[in-house]
Amino acid sequence: MKIKKNELNKRIGQNLRKLRLKRKLEPIEMAKLLRTNYQNISRWEEGIVDMKVSTFIQLAHFFEVSLEELSTES
Repeated sequence: MKIKKNELNKRIGQNLRKLRLKRKLEPIEMAKLLRTNYQNISRWEEGIVDMKVSTFIQLAHFFEVSLEELSTES
């Protein structure tokens, strides 16, 4: 099954939001921990920007999940 990039971005974004909320982090707190700005957190969660592979790996490591868990429907 082939997944469109837009769908994948949205799926990753939904998973990021769930993981962030599970840790009770506000977007600005998460941004500080990841050394980015809160607008990036919002864009990633909305799935409106393509994420660099290095960022994708960093987020998986931050949340202690696999890349597969971060990118699959939960």
